[in-house]
Amino acid sequence: MEIIILILLFAIFLWQSYLILYKGKYFFISSLRARTEEEIEELEKSGYIRAMGLLYFRAALLLLVGLIIVFTGAPYAFEITLLIFILVLTGGHIYIQKYEQEKKRKRAYWTNTIAALLTIAILVFVFSIGFRANDLIIAENQIEITGPYGVEVAVENIEEVALLDKLPKVERRTNGFAAGNRRVGNFRLADFGKGKLFIHGDTAPYLLIQLDEGFIIINHKDSSKTENWYQSLDAIVHE
Repeated sequence: MEIIILILLFAIFLWQSYLILYKGKYFFISSLRARTEEEIEELEKSGYIRAMGLLYFRAALLLLVGLIIVFTGAPYAFEITLLIFILVLTGGHIYIQKYEQEKKRKRAYWTNTIAALLTIAILVFVFSIGFRANDLIIAENQIEITGPYGVEVAVENIEEVALLDKLPKVERRTNGFAAGNRRVGNFRLADFGKGKLFIHGDTAPYLLIQLDEGFIIINHKDSSKTENWYQSLDAIVHE
């Protein structure tokens, strides 16, 4: 899925840069849709439109480099590529406002700067939430997983618990957060179907909690902590 996203983004921005730089087609640039022909001609002369085309071309090249790095299997390659891509794109939109019409330049700077700050704030918020640790709290009658996508489950709904040496293959994310080795939320796994993952890092073992409907797989960066969870929960389930 990550590779498909990068390929689609690369194709879109490369095609857009081609249309701008070689075909003179600007219909997809939102900032030009309400402009008169005279204004567009002025922006062509000032270099605004060419700068936009070059920005999209550089963004496409960045995505291509990121795609190659993702193919190498480097950790966090996809996330870092998207982050740099967004920063380059938002920063580039601010920079090219220097080619904007003088009467609209100040407002354009402010609009693009605010949009960039909001985008960065949202990214920081999402990643800070996604990387918050989950904890497993085991009580006599229920378990609770705290943190992002946390859940409470009655012990009577647990059919089996086990330790896995390897995380099953993830087929797709249905509603959750995934970055590098961090996966939290709802996922579909090969041979397991739909369930919840609370994975932080690639530290085995992984605690499988098989429910009457679905499953939960959770681990801790400290493997001994995961093993303690298993022993405590196994004792309650089979008492």
